[in-house]
Amino acid sequence: MDWLDSYEIRARIASTIIVFSPIAILAILTWPDIFSSFNLVLGESVLLIFFLYALSFIVKHNGKKIEPSLWSQWGGAPSTRFLRWRDSKFTDTFKETIHARLKNQFKIILPSKEIEERNPIDTDLQISGAFSQVRSFLYRNDPEGLWKKHNMEYGFNRNLHGSRGIWLVLSIVGILTFILLWMKSGDHLLFLGIVLSTIELFCSIIVGWYYLPSFVKEAADRYGESAWVGFSVINEGKD
Repeated sequence: MDWLDSYEIRARIASTIIVFSPIAILAILTWPDIFSSFNLVLGESVLLIFFLYALSFIVKHNGKKIEPSLWSQWGGAPSTRFLRWRDSKFTDTFKETIHARLKNQFKIILPSKEIEERNPIDTDLQISGAFSQVRSFLYRNDPEGLWKKHNMEYGFNRNLHGSRGIWLVLSIVGILTFILLWMKSGDHLLFLGIVLSTIELFCSIIVGWYYLPSFVKEAADRYGESAWVGFSVINEGKD
C-alpha cells in the first residue's frame, strides 16, 4: 500500500496523530460507549485510519508551507548549502568528488568557486536541481539507506512544527469543553479530561515553540548530509 509506506506513516501519520490527539482524548472520555463492542471498535478503527490519512494532508501542507521560511532562516536548504564552495560542512576535496560523480552520473556540471562568487543565486539553483536528481537516484538505488531514515525524521519534525498552532488550539478547545461538561455533571472522568488536555496544552507549547525549531534544523542537516554522502558512496569507483 504505497499510500501508507514507511515515510507516510512516520512523517505524516505520526505527526497527525500528535496534532489531533486532543480531539481523540475528547472523543474517548465524552463517549464511553466507543469501546462497547468488537464490531463497533473495528468499524471505528477503519474510519479512523482513513480520517487520519485525510487529516495528514493538512499537516503535510502546513509543513511544506513553512519550509521556504525555514530554509531562509538557515541560509538555504541543507542539501544546497552543504555543496556551496563557501560552506564549511564538507571539505573542498569531498565537494570536488561530488562534482565529478554528478558529471559522470547525470552529465551535470556544477559551477566552480569563481562562478559561484560571481553568481551565488544561480549556483544555488543548479545545486538544487542536481539534488533533485540525486534524490531520485537514491530512491532507486538505496531505498532503505540512512538518508531515508533522516528524511522521515525531517518530515515528521517539519510537519509537526508547521501544525503546532492547530495542536495548541485543539488543546485549548479540549480544556474548555471538558470544563463546561464537568461543571454540569461533576463526572470524575471529565476532570481527568481537563488534566490530560492541560498536559496536551503544555506539551504543544514546550515542544512546538521551544524544541521543534532546533529539532527541524538538526534533522534537515542530517538528511542533507546523509543524502550527499550516500550518493557519493554508491558511485564510488565510477568516476
